Order: sequence, then structure tokens, then C-alpha cells
Amino acid sequence: MKFKEDNKEDKMGFWKIILFSLPEIISEVFNYLSERERRKLLEERRRLLEERRRFIIRLIGLILFFGLIVFLLIVFIPPKKIKKAIVPKVRKITIPKEGLQFVNKNGKVLFLMKTSPYGGFLEIYNKEGKTVARIFADEYGGSLAIYTNQEELVAALGVTEDGGSLEVRSNQGKLIAITGITEYGGGGLAIYNNQEKQVIGVGALKYGGSLGILDNMGNVIFEK
Repeated sequence: MKFKEDNKEDKMGFWKIILFSLPEIISEVFNYLSERERRKLLEERRRLLEERRRFIIRLIGLILFFGLIVFLLIVFIPPKKIKKAIVPKVRKITIPKEGLQFVNKNGKVLFLMKTSPYGGFLEIYNKEGKTVARIFADEYGGSLAIYTNQEELVAALGVTEDGGSLEVRSNQGKLIAITGITEYGGGGLAIYNNQEKQVIGVGALKYGGSLGILDNMGNVIFEK
């Protein structure tokens, strides 16, 4: 009976020791974990510092290298030669009255360059020798005309006395739409049917927007 009581007291003493030691054990565990985290942070910081140091060394090396090249160029090469090497000389070509043609190895004309009363004129041809594009100066500025392989005008971009203008046509050369600037300085759009009759008009007028819809005979259906 006494042995059992002693055994019971020993067990209770053991658990008392565990309970009293538990805070210290937990504290040690946290200290160990914290130490590991600190070591990881220190290692990461060392790695970043090392990478930064290497980057700075490389940057300084590149600056010194290019500085040396510039120094050698200044010392050993005259400034006139440096200017010629950096800024290539533009070759001037005088365009004759009849124009200047650029041909391929088969003798087909690819470009025609000439002058006009308003400035330059450039015409571009396809492999069949048909005009597919024109860029030229006119009364109000620059213009661009685009053609199909059958030389039908399908788009034109240019300048009017009021501003920019864009014209779109079908493959048959019929006018489909025009967008540009109205007399009041706003945007305007006119849409046409396949008979080149206007059916829709949209524009910015003096006091606001305007919309007009017409039938194929040109009669007004709706106007606002």
C-alpha cells in the first residue's frame, strides 16, 4: 500500500516538474525558431549585398570601358573624321523634269519620283506595272491615294482648307464615305449608296450635332 502511494507521489512530482518546466521549454523552442529565422534573414541580406556589390563593380567596369573608348577616339581620331563616321553624308539627287524611275532587274518600273507645281510626287507600281499608290503635295498640304491592282481609287487621305479629309471608295471606284471637318470646325461624316447618292449625314454644327437620313432618291426620311 505504501509502495503504491509512493509511486503515485512520484508520478505527481513528475507532472509537476513538467508543468513547471513547460514555459521554459516553450521559450527555448521559440528562441530556437527565432534564431533560425534570424540566420535566414542574415543570409538573405548577405546574398543581396553581394549581388549589389557585383552589379556596382560591373557598372563601374562598363563606364570605364566606354570612357576609355571615347578617350581613345578623341585622342587618336580627328573630330572631322568622327563627325563623318557618326553623321553619314546625304547624297543629293536632282530629279529631271520627266521624273526619276526605279526599276527591278527585269526592267519593270517600281517607283516614279518627280516634281509638281506644289512639291514632290511619288508613284508606286505593282509587279504588273499598275499604279497602286500615290503620295504627293497639293494646294493644302500632303495627300495619299490608294488604288487596287486594277488601278481603281479606293481610298484617299488629304488636307482641305478646313482640315483633314478621308475618302473611301468601292472596288469599282464608287464613292462610299467621306469624313472630314465641317464649316464649324467639328467632325463630319457622309455615307453613300452604291449609286453614289448620299443616304446618311452626320456632323457637328454651330449649336450641336446633326443627323440626316435620306432614301435612294435623295428624299429626307429623318432629320435632327
